[in-house]
Amino acid sequence: MKSKTSSGGALLIVIIIVGVVAVMSIVGFVFWQSFVNNTKDAASETISSFEDCKKQSGSFKQEIYPERCITADGRTFTGPSDLLPAQNLLSYCAPAEKVCFDYPDDWVITVIPAVNSNGSQNGDDFTVTDPSGIASLSFRSAIDGLGGMCGPDGSTTYVLGATAIPGLTGFKTEFAGSSDQLYVTKMVTRNGADTFSAYIYVTGTTRYTQKEDITDIAGLCFSNFIAGRNAKIGSDTESIGAFSFGSFSNPFSVTGEAAATTYATADQAKKAFEIGTYTQAEAVLLSLRYQ
Repeated sequence: MKSKTSSGGALLIVIIIVGVVAVMSIVGFVFWQSFVNNTKDAASETISSFEDCKKQSGSFKQEIYPERCITADGRTFTGPSDLLPAQNLLSYCAPAEKVCFDYPDDWVITVIPAVNSNGSQNGDDFTVTDPSGIASLSFRSAIDGLGGMCGPDGSTTYVLGATAIPGLTGFKTEFAGSSDQLYVTKMVTRNGADTFSAYIYVTGTTRYTQKEDITDIAGLCFSNFIAGRNAKIGSDTESIGAFSFGSFSNPFSVTGEAAATTYATADQAKKAFEIGTYTQAEAVLLSLRYQ
């Protein structure tokens, strides 16, 4: 039988060991926490711009306009679109379709004369052009006669991404690929002469809101036509036509419609979206809303 003194000594040793382990654990945790914080601080000190933030592991990029990047330690950097010179904005509403938008005060709206033989014009037809003429946007409403198929033409359409337009919802149709929400999409497609165009326009076609390379359909197809709400196809009908708004040239173009700027390579066309005029054009389209 062990003595009480022996038992007490063993218990004391156990208590000491437990205490030492606890102290070492606390010291280790404090050291590790300090190491982690110092590492974060060191990494954080290297981030001084939006581009640095995008490259840093642990950062989060908000896909809004303008883009924002939030570092792991909570600092926020705003994309180049927010670094443009301050711009006064004007508002304009399409008389027939009754959809409105904001545009920079140095851009010009040009109304295109009626093309009907009797001089009547039931819809809207105008361009919104920046001073350089690079990012000219065309608006048409009361468009009729859409249909048919879009087949592959051997080229690739590069969809670069899309941003939801806050003021335009409720556009879901019976078409399987349609979306309730409208978007501003950015894409590049090859033209017949092996040049490339950078397009930015409003779409409700889900296929053109997702970043991917498309080879099974041709160019814009019908992705730039939106079911209208107000502009009638003709004076003798109650039918409401489609509308379109963006930088494009297509088989349905009319005299005066803005043509997309062309580039020698797909990469050059993709980089076009980085310049200020395309950024402003995106802001114009994102401001769309009905009266």
